Amino acid sequence: MHDAGNVSDDVMLAFARETKLMETTFVQPADVAGADYRNRIWTVAEEVPFAGHPSLGTAVAVSLQRGEEDAVYHQQTLAGIQEVRVSRRGDRARASVLQERAETGPEVDPAAAMAAVGLRAGDAHPTLPPQRMSTGLPALIAPVADGAALARARPDVPAIAALGIGVVNFYLCWIDPSARRARARSFPSLATYAARSGAPSTHSERHEAYPSAVFVRV
Repeated sequence: MHDAGNVSDDVMLAFARETKLMETTFVQPADVAGADYRNRIWTVAEEVPFAGHPSLGTAVAVSLQRGEEDAVYHQQTLAGIQEVRVSRRGDRARASVLQERAETGPEVDPAAAMAAVGLRAGDAHPTLPPQRMSTGLPALIAPVADGAALARARPDVPAIAALGIGVVNFYLCWIDPSARRARARSFPSLATYAARSGAPSTHSERHEAYPSAVFVRV
C-alpha cells in the first residue's frame, strides 16, 4: 500500500490478514537519515524485520509510482537500511536488494532439527550442522545429506518452535558442490501457520503457495 504514513499498526495487521498473503507491505515516509522510504512488511501474524521478495516488489511499485525506470533506493526496515536497485522497461522489471551482513547464531542438534520436519537423524548432513543465520530475517539453515530428504520433509510446527532459537523460517537445503547445485525448502514460522489456517503447510523456494503483494491505495 502506497501513502501509508497514517495507517496504524492495527490496521496494517488487519489488512494483511484480510489478504491472506505471505507478505503485505506498506510504504511510509522514512524517519531515518539516508532512507528514501520506509517499508513495513507484515505477515498475517506480525510485522517482520525484513524479507527479500516484498523488498523487491515494493521497490518496483515505488518506481512505478514515481515514474522512474532506473533507480537506486534505500529502504528503511526494522532490520536497518537496505539498498534496492530497480530497472524497468515497459511491463518488465528487474530488481535486486543488498541484504544485511550475515550474522551467525547458535548451532542446533542435528537430530532435533531433522525430527522437527519429520526426518531421521541420519538425514542430516554429516559435517554441516543446522545453524541459526540472519541477513535481516532469522532462519534456521539445516543441510541434509541427500536431496531426496527434501521431498520427505513434513513440518511439526510445535517441534520447530520448541527448538527455541527464535527463527522466522526453517530452511532445509541440499548442496552438491561438485555439480555446483543446491536445492532448498522453506517452512514459515509458527505464528504464520496458525494465523493463516490453523494447520501446517509449506512453500517452496519459489514461494508459489504464498505470493506477496503490494497494494496501491486509492
